[in-house]
Amino acid sequence: MPSHIPRSDASRKKEILEKRERELSHAIKNECSMTKVEALAEKVREAKLNLIKAEETHLGVVLKEDDNEKMEARRSNLYEERIKWTEFTVEKIIQGYNA
Repeated sequence: MPSHIPRSDASRKKEILEKRERELSHAIKNECSMTKVEALAEKVREAKLNLIKAEETHLGVVLKEDDNEKMEARRSNLYEERIKWTEFTVEKIIQGYNA
């Protein structure tokens, strides 16, 4: 029996990302060691990239051929977001959640 209900969208990946973001924010607020905060920032990056990948996969399944322009625009946005998150430094990720 599966541990969660099978879904046809990226909602599980969103939940994981939200959990990782909460963990990072909590660690920053409680002034945990920099090593722990950096590890959590890497987990946030990994979760975000996994979400983008899931959305790209879901995009190909959901949109029909007549939505070609929409699909290409969304794919382009997801590609740019993936590149952005891949290039973010750990410090920049921490900074983003430190505000």
